Amino acid sequence: MTYKAEHITFMGSSVVRDSNDIYPETVEFFKPFQAGSMNEKIDRSPFTCRVTVDKGMAIFDLSMKGNIFCTTVCCFKKADKEPAMLYVKNLSSIYEKNIVVRQPSSDCFLYTVVINPFICSPDEAQIAGEIEFYVYDAIRRGIYGND
Repeated sequence: MTYKAEHITFMGSSVVRDSNDIYPETVEFFKPFQAGSMNEKIDRSPFTCRVTVDKGMAIFDLSMKGNIFCTTVCCFKKADKEPAMLYVKNLSSIYEKNIVVRQPSSDCFLYTVVINPFICSPDEAQIAGEIEFYVYDAIRRGIYGND
């Protein structure tokens, strides 16, 4: 089954991503992330990913050389939207206490907060954006199967 998820970058863009756009080979490559809580180097990329899954919600960090590049909060169902957004608001307070956090229009979303934008090149940041959706998809498959 396919699904759509809103991918929001704090202080940046928002785009609706479609799981139909993920090649089967990519799903297979990211299959280890279906297991949930883990800390793994992502082959063929400069990133390490630390994933924490709890009660249908997930959070993961992409790091380079031991430094966190970004943290992504994953929400898969409406029931988890409020706690996920609370975590996003707490994370975003790193930047500014009074900033208004963009609300997702969807109940299924991944919300990325870039923690240290200067540790990677623009090309690597673009790669991170793709990896984020693939990790989100893998976690979702691990929690809900292929529904």
